[in-house]
Amino acid sequence: MISKEELEESAKFQDYVSDLLYDIGIPINLYTSFKYQIEKGESRAGVEIKYDKQLEKTGNIYIEIAERHSINEPFVASGIMRKDNTIFYAIGNYEHVRLFSKKQLQILARSKEFKRVQTDTSMGVLMPIEYVEKHSGIVIVEWINGKRYEKKEQQTSKVRTK
Repeated sequence: MISKEELEESAKFQDYVSDLLYDIGIPINLYTSFKYQIEKGESRAGVEIKYDKQLEKTGNIYIEIAERHSINEPFVASGIMRKDNTIFYAIGNYEHVRLFSKKQLQILARSKEFKRVQTDTSMGVLMPIEYVEKHSGIVIVEWINGKRYEKKEQQTSKVRTK
């Protein structure tokens, strides 16, 4: 069961990422009611935000694929495998946030390349940060300490004038 403090911590992170996305022209309009999250998804813009507190400690990004509320229930599709309006996933912590395509994460999660993990209430895959850095094309937008990060090869080319 998630504690009140953990829920508040996740909500603060969602607000933080919502501001990062708004600053690049993506107002996401988070849905906070259980009804809307089940019927529509996490946000009107199709963006789901995941706070990964263990990211720096483990060196992996956790990507959930199934969940259950108690050990007496079967696992059901969740996270990137849930059928909802989600198009993008913003995953990270206050130091590092990356925006991924849901479809890309689904393809990666189905591969045998990553370690599968399971707790009493969650199943997922661990994607090493090294993999993400080596295959930087899978990241749509990246923020480091709240600042948008652009690699040289990702920067927009200058317009030529006569």
